Amino acid sequence: MKLLLISEYFPDSATGTITGGVEARTWFLSRLLAQRHDVTVITSWRRSQPRSQIIDGIKVYRPGQHHEYANEGKAGSRLRFALAAYRLGCRLGPFDIV
Repeated sequence: MKLLLISEYFPDSATGTITGGVEARTWFLSRLLAQRHDVTVITSWRRSQPRSQIIDGIKVYRPGQHHEYANEGKAGSRLRFALAAYRLGCRLGPFDIV
């Protein structure tokens, strides 16, 4: 199946630092699913990260403007990410499960 996961944060390498719970769950779930399925992750972009890459068989895309890690606030930045993720997901699809 073709699966899409959208997460505000995601590591930039298989040995990258995981900074939070949602990021960890998305990382471990996507790695497990990628063993049997075509998995794509859309996540936010930070300047030190590539815009797209493949990590352990997971296609990772980082659309939109620079989005710094934050535990709270940043509503405008989060809304811009959500819109960019939606647009990219529509272009990359269709997906069997989002």
